[in-house]
Amino acid sequence: MTKNSPFNWLPVLRMGLIGGSGALLISLVGMVEEFSQRDIIAGVISMGQTLLIIAMLIGGHFAAQSVDRPGWLSLAGGALAGLVTSGMLAVLVLLITPLNMRAILPNASPALINILTFEQGLVPGSSHREETAHRFFAASREAFGRSR
Repeated sequence: MTKNSPFNWLPVLRMGLIGGSGALLISLVGMVEEFSQRDIIAGVISMGQTLLIIAMLIGGHFAAQSVDRPGWLSLAGGALAGLVTSGMLAVLVLLITPLNMRAILPNASPALINILTFEQGLVPGSSHREETAHRFFAASREAFGRSR
């Protein structure tokens, strides 16, 4: 770490990874899907989505506390931790179907994907996301199979 750096990014990223791991655990053990049947605000947010938001907020809070300097750098640290947590959930959504995660983790279901993406897909408007992921993994398998 150089002296010119405003703060150490590693604790912030670590908190984001810890928050993301918690969010993945909550999702894959079935809590998000099971609690999504109970609305906190009808038609707006369910209890399952609230659990994920709480995991992000806790990670962001601890990341902001780990920043040496108060002010906007603390806010940026918390936002970065939340972004890392969200990114981990986005990667989960991308990998559930092509890796057939449901064979090992029964709660990695299409219903979980719909909950995590607010029934919008990973990128709103992208209806071919799963097909693209299947093609990518098929091409990867073919490329790695040839190199052996």
